[in-house]
Amino acid sequence: MSHEVDTISVQVRRLLLYPAQKLLPRARRKEILKYLEQLHLPTWQLAAQTLHTIVAEYRNQTILAFDVLTLALQAAGTAYCFAAVSLWLPLGIALGSVMGTLILRGAYTHPFGRNGKRDEPANPWQYAMDSGTDSVMSVGSLLLSQSVMVMISTSLALRESMMWRGVVIFTPLMFVLRLVFRPRPDASMPFHGSNLTSDQIYKRTWLMNILWIATCHFTLVTNPHSLPDWLPQANILRGALPMNMFIVWFRIQANALIRRDYIETLFTDCEKKKKARHREVLMKGMDKSEPYYGLYVGLQWFLFLYLATPILFALWPWLAGTETSLDVFGIVFHVAALITLALTWNYLKAANRVAAAALEEDIVSSSRVPQA
Repeated sequence: MSHEVDTISVQVRRLLLYPAQKLLPRARRKEILKYLEQLHLPTWQLAAQTLHTIVAEYRNQTILAFDVLTLALQAAGTAYCFAAVSLWLPLGIALGSVMGTLILRGAYTHPFGRNGKRDEPANPWQYAMDSGTDSVMSVGSLLLSQSVMVMISTSLALRESMMWRGVVIFTPLMFVLRLVFRPRPDASMPFHGSNLTSDQIYKRTWLMNILWIATCHFTLVTNPHSLPDWLPQANILRGALPMNMFIVWFRIQANALIRRDYIETLFTDCEKKKKARHREVLMKGMDKSEPYYGLYVGLQWFLFLYLATPILFALWPWLAGTETSLDVFGIVFHVAALITLALTWNYLKAANRVAAAALEEDIVSSSRVPQA
């Protein structure tokens, strides 16, 4: 009889811990389950402790995963998709349901625990799958909240026609935002494991730079809506503004004295100077302590906002219900270009940093005096 009671108790504990296994944040799941399994408590106390632990872990992971910039961009994207309703209360309810869902999903999928331990992704597509799930769940929470609001009062809900138009844009938009800003601790560094020399890495990196800049510039200059027509010299600015942004962004990262140092003497190491000049024309990044770091970050955000502006202008009349026809081909082209540029931006910057580090390593090694 005692054996049967013990068996039932074990089964009840397993049944109780099964939902906890599914609900716990990934980065802390194994450790917390091991802790709960070792507790020798009555069933009701174990249930209470399990619930308390789940809530505490979500609180901790929410703090670790919280990113003001990412949350602000997601809120801005949500507001854009549903702002045509022109009523603050329905928009606020929609925004609250979406942001609440995304905050909880961020805590659930955050790859690091409070002890710094990293959660290993199940497969190489884990981040894309998580981003797609985030998008679907945010749409589900939005529709659920609107259903509840309709039952309470129709004045609290978004208008149906505008809501569905917003959902069509909101779903892929949220997927891209989550994919771009999701932490990726396992991202491989460019040129990792290659036997390329620093000069070869430099040349390949600049080939990628040229392709990225050309794609970005072409996307902007071929869209007449990147700047409003009423702006003075709008046509000139459409072509000149993107390239000048890049020039300024490059130059604030460079040491101008080294970049323009072509003075050579009989005792000059010409190869070392050339590598130093090459290093100063790469997007090698800046530290927070350096001057103009705020401008360095701000120009990047301004660039991508400028890239997104034509799409926002083109979609707004359709979202507001004032226009039913859309230039689908043009919008799809610019959306695809923007997604490609956004997803490759961090990789491009990483490639430049790797190239700069490789050149710096060669410069330092050539400066060492051999020991006798």
